[in-house]
Amino acid sequence: GQWMLRGQVQAATTESDSFYVEVDGNQALGSVSLWDVAPPGTAYIWDYVNNRGGADPVILTLTAGTHTVTVYAREDGARLDRLELESVRPLATLATAKSVVNDGFTANLKFSESVTGLTASDISITGGSVLSITGSGTAYVVTVVPTSGVVVLSLPQNTVIDVEGAGNFASNSLAVTYRDSYQQWAFDHGVSGTNESQLADEDGDGICKLLEYAFNLDPTNTDSAFYHPTTQPNAGLPRLIVAPVDPVGQQLVLQYLRRKTVPGLSYTPQFSSALNNFTNAAGSPLVESINADWDRVTIGDTDGGSTRFGRVVITLSPP
Repeated sequence: GQWMLRGQVQAATTESDSFYVEVDGNQALGSVSLWDVAPPGTAYIWDYVNNRGGADPVILTLTAGTHTVTVYAREDGARLDRLELESVRPLATLATAKSVVNDGFTANLKFSESVTGLTASDISITGGSVLSITGSGTAYVVTVVPTSGVVVLSLPQNTVIDVEGAGNFASNSLAVTYRDSYQQWAFDHGVSGTNESQLADEDGDGICKLLEYAFNLDPTNTDSAFYHPTTQPNAGLPRLIVAPVDPVGQQLVLQYLRRKTVPGLSYTPQFSSALNNFTNAAGSPLVESINADWDRVTIGDTDGGSTRFGRVVITLSPP
């Protein structure tokens, strides 16, 4: 692409204010520009490399790869503090703070100069969708909703323009790995997180991984204990208890842990008088927050009867 070279320079007078500059040359035997610093003064200023009697600024056409910029002091009063390459066309860069996400995320889209005309539909994306774009000038924020395991987004060239009407270079391609809550849990424990593996029992404790995920059990160790607020407060299978009810009598009560706000994950408490005929619990549950990730749910069997059974049905929609 086309680039300009600029430097932070200082020259006290016009009698001592210039450099020789070459790009990919050979000891001043290549194409050399005579760069005059303007205006003179005692403070450093930004100035584009020019060529006396010719181009101002000098436009460089560079291929991808490594290039060498050489600066020779022509006059000893000229001082150079730093050099920067600046794209003639807007240069777009996509970046995000995390390479692995478990939910929607944002990506920063920055340009080398102010641009206009950017909309959400301009972003090329696979594995997700762009919810919105906010920002202006040189800095924008892209909000993304993932739909598959790898989200890849980029900005095609000539999508936006700068003040001179020049279109942008194509941005880099940004790839982000998306894991839903179950997949991240499986990854953290070193087991498979595929949909097909949800009913597997890799630790041989008689409990499939979906239930271990739902009730905070370890899929790599045998841990089939029942949940109890005092003796087993952080993990365990649902438990059934018998509680007194007014005026005189007893009621079967189901108590279990429940993950908070996991899309597609549902817990359905059920009761029955026979093991082949469960119906959803009719009562109102007592929901107690344990921490940011877990609730404790307690619900009674309002139908009653001499012989009753209880269970919790777990379902998890595919991501």
